[in-house]
Amino acid sequence: MEGFEPAVGETSKGKAFRWVRLPQWLAMKRSFKIPYWRRMWIIQELPLSQNVCFRWGQQSIDLPILQKATATMRRRKSKRYYEDGYRNLGYLLKIVGKEQMKKLVPLDDIHSLTFIALARESRDKIFDALGLTYEGPLLIPESDYQRPLDDILRDLTIRRLF
Repeated sequence: MEGFEPAVGETSKGKAFRWVRLPQWLAMKRSFKIPYWRRMWIIQELPLSQNVCFRWGQQSIDLPILQKATATMRRRKSKRYYEDGYRNLGYLLKIVGKEQMKKLVPLDDIHSLTFIALARESRDKIFDALGLTYEGPLLIPESDYQRPLDDILRDLTIRRLF
């Protein structure tokens, strides 16, 4: 991680994005392109973790540094932020940030942040997304994988409307 954290700090103070060429960042960018990071269960579990360090090969970046780096890119409107990998990371870190701040996350926000998520089946995506929002227990009190998907969606829609 040597060199990465100070370089991110320089960028947040308005200096050039020299850290985007460092091996740690390039490794992380490659890693976030893979579908693993779009899996709904990863999106759901990551915010609940106490200490997160991302590793890819020999490279690693701690979560707070990664959050600072992506926030700086977003603030400075870097085109790099919208490339593959960065976007997946951005969605993931927004959810992590909201959970870390113990903010009550509305379903609309979770939906907009998880629309790219992958799940083995539709019920997984629904139940996992609802687990990230304060509205989840009100909309679907328990995760019932025996219920037909159409019934779950109908009930969810009715509760959401009324």
